[in-house]
Amino acid sequence: MSDADPTQWATALTGALDDIWQRRAQSRQEIASCLNKLAARDWTLLAAWDSGASFGPPRGKFTLSPDLTIMLQDEWGRSFAEVKVIEEQCQTGLPVMIKYVGSKYLVQGRQIPPSLNETLPLIHDPVSLVAAMQFVRDRTDSLCFLPPDLRTERFTEGARKLDLSLDQVLRLSSWFPAVEAQLTQ
Repeated sequence: MSDADPTQWATALTGALDDIWQRRAQSRQEIASCLNKLAARDWTLLAAWDSGASFGPPRGKFTLSPDLTIMLQDEWGRSFAEVKVIEEQCQTGLPVMIKYVGSKYLVQGRQIPPSLNETLPLIHDPVSLVAAMQFVRDRTDSLCFLPPDLRTERFTEGARKLDLSLDQVLRLSSWFPAVEAQLTQ
């Protein structure tokens, strides 16, 4: 597998999402066991999606580099932040943007707008994020066909089950196209 080959980024993450979907994994322990299978590259893809949804405009995208650096971009491709996924023990003096509870990984900002420093670090639960990725990938397409009130109700119910805010689930959904191609290769 070539480090530069983007089609090889999310093999374990895709497998984890498939396991959750096929086994109808509901418990946090079942989903957490899927996290144990993820490599640094999978964490980078998860963190790129999470970072974009947390700090970026709707419908943004990102570029991944072999050194696990993530360039966050708006929908027109203009870069607005550069972040890197690292193991906690490798932390440098750069600002920590996101800490993942119960994980050895975190996201550090390399080039970030000064306005973001006021809200950092965010503390996110990777179990909820992986469950949210599975929810967005496998369930939200059918929600689009529901009447607006029912669609909002289902998204709200999904957010509650994921232990995330409705706003966070909607932002993650907005950024899903940026990660989807990496998951389906």
